[in-house]
This record gives sequence, structure tokens and C-alpha cells, in this order.
Amino acid sequence: MKILVVGAGAMGASFAHKLSKDNMVDVVDTWKENVDKINREGLKIKEIDKELNNTKIRAYMMEDYNEKVDLVILFVKSMMLDKSLKTLQHVFSDNTKVLCLLNGLGHIKTIQKYVKKENIVMGISLVTAGLNGPADVTLSSYGYNEISGVYAKQVADVLNASGMPTNCVSDVQESIWEKACLNGMYNSICTILDTRMSDLDNAYLLEQIQKGIIEEFHKIALKEGVDFNKEKTFEKVRICTTKDFKGSKHYPSMHQDLRQHKRKTEIDFLNGYISKKGKEYGIPTPYCDLITFEIKVLEGKVVR
Repeated sequence: MKILVVGAGAMGASFAHKLSKDNMVDVVDTWKENVDKINREGLKIKEIDKELNNTKIRAYMMEDYNEKVDLVILFVKSMMLDKSLKTLQHVFSDNTKVLCLLNGLGHIKTIQKYVKKENIVMGISLVTAGLNGPADVTLSSYGYNEISGVYAKQVADVLNASGMPTNCVSDVQESIWEKACLNGMYNSICTILDTRMSDLDNAYLLEQIQKGIIEEFHKIALKEGVDFNKEKTFEKVRICTTKDFKGSKHYPSMHQDLRQHKRKTEIDFLNGYISKKGKEYGIPTPYCDLITFEIKVLEGKVVR
């Protein structure tokens, strides 16, 4: 299968590396230093309990890619999704499938502007990875992927064969909201507190904040036709921050973006989405309002 991974950061590079063993995989990115180094030296990947890998793969600046592909996997930041799809719309044929594993909410409406609904496979990924520098990634846990769509089984077979555990479900929207809620807690809180996920373990003073965030996400989800399990979501937060969870020692993606790489975050598609929708629906969202405000203040201070 010919696959294009859009976004060669921590997650995109990790998936490209795993998929390249049995497929023709290209990556596109907007970071020239990253693209140049991948082409010049290969993609350096440190996998869990494995020797350092150097994967040879073709990388392109996004505007320079002109080939038709069978599968597009989206790993750009949420705020870049619309622009990226517009730039790459010429690579889609009537049979091209698109897999979206992005964090955040509201993406399917954006993708449908460029791709037939039946060709879209939506999902979540609990893989954890970190970007150490251009063409240098640590894949810290495989987690699992959960996807749904007309062609979900076909896509899952490709991912499973590559060593990326993937399940098909009838409707992934509940999981998408649940994961957005998880990210709205540990992603945002770790960024504000400048800490790893494991450092939140047994932080009892955060429990009220975490439960407040879950409640706000749940109220907006119900308004948009999705009902996720609040208790199960809180338990997942607890598990993800324990030291026994393999990915707990890594800094979540929002922290990597803002604290380490001085880039804008996806807050508008997480807590910011809830804050915005709360105002539209007349639902108070004080926790998400405050978290969104604090992240925006940090962005104003550090984004280059």
C-alpha cells in the first residue's frame, strides 16, 4: 500500500517508521530542517526496549508533494488541518482513504470539505512518543489505536501488520470525546504546571479540578449527541498518571509544543472547544475557561 503520513513529528514519524517495513511510505511536513535531515540521514527512532533504528524514508515539504496515494494518515496539529488538506487535495483520488487520529474535537467537518465521507476513517491513538529534535524520535509506548468507518477494517489490517495494535469499533465518537477529555486534563495541566504525567500521581488536590473538567466535557458532549462514561474517564486519568504506566514519564504533546518547542498548542480543539461551545449552549464551563486562558497567556509569553 502507498501511504502518505502528513506531519513528521513524534507521532507521524513513529507511524511512518512502523508502516515502512511493509508499505511504500512518504512523509510531508512544514519544518524544512526536519524534512532535510530525514532525507539526508534517515529517521532516527528509539523504540521501547529495542536498539536505535535509522529508517530511510522519503520526506517532502508539504507543498512539493504531487503523488497519488492509497492512504493518508493525518498527524498535523489541529490548527493546521484545514490548510494542510487544502494544500494536499490533489493527492486524493476517488479511492484514497484518510485516517484521522488527531487529538481534539470537530475534525471530521474539516476533512469532509476535501474527502468523501465514506473514505474517512476516524479514530484515537494512545501511542506515546516524543520529538527530540529534527528526524529524532522516541517511541515510548505502543498503546493502541481505535478506529471506525466504512474502511476501518482495511486500515486496521495494515496498522496491525506493522505492529501498531488497532481495534475496529462501530462508532468511535465516544472514544474521541473521552480522549479529548483526557487530554483536556493531563495535557493541559502538565503544560501549565510544567511537569510530566507521572508527577500528577497522587496529586489529590487536582482531583476536584479533574472531575470538574470531565463534567464540563460531558455536558457539551451530550449537547452534541455523545455520551461517554465519566467514571471510566476519571479512572483512565488515574491509570495514565501512575508510574506503572509506561508512557507516564513522558511530557504530553501540548507540553512538548509549548514548553519545549515554543509553538502554539491545540488548546482551541480541547478545553477551548468546550469553553466556546459552552457559551453557544449557555452552559457554564469555568474550569475549561480558566485553563484555556492560562494556556493562551503562556503562548503569548513563549511562542516565537
